[in-house]
Amino acid sequence: MHGPKPPMIELTDRERGELNNLLRRHATSQQLALRARIVLAGAGGLNNGQIVRQLGVSRDMVRLWRGRWLGLQAASLDDLSVEERLTDIPRSGAPPRITAEQLSRCAKSWRWHVRPLLRVGVQSASGVVVRSQMKWRDAALLRRFRLATQRDCSKGGS
Repeated sequence: MHGPKPPMIELTDRERGELNNLLRRHATSQQLALRARIVLAGAGGLNNGQIVRQLGVSRDMVRLWRGRWLGLQAASLDDLSVEERLTDIPRSGAPPRITAEQLSRCAKSWRWHVRPLLRVGVQSASGVVVRSQMKWRDAALLRRFRLATQRDCSKGGS
C-alpha cells in the first residue's frame, strides 16, 4: 500500500549549483553531504522510499530534510545559504558546569587536569579550549579537576 506522494523539491540553478559544490568540497562534513544528497535526490523526482534505498538512510531522515528544505526554501540564498539550510538547529541542554573563565584562570598551572578538555574542545572567546557538553569517562579525573580548580582558583589562579 502506497502513501501520499511527497512534495516535489524544485531547485533553482543557483541552489543546485551550490548543493553540488557542497558535495565536491573536501572540507564538507559527511552529515552536510548526506543532507545535500537527500535534497538533490528529492529534486530529481525520487520519492522517499527510493531515496531511502539509494542512500541507505531512514525514512524519517528523508522526511525531515525534505521538509526542512521546503520550509526554508522561501528565504533567498543571500539571506540563508545552502550550508545554513542543511545545518542542525541548536539543541537545548544544560549550561556548562566549568566555564571558560575558570579554565583560563587555572589552565597554566593545572595543564594535566585540562588535557582531556583540549582533546575534544572548541575555542571560546577567551581563547581557552572548552566544550560545553563534555563526556567524562573517568569520574576520578573530574573530581580531581574540580578540587584543583576550587583550591587553586580561589587563591587567584596560576
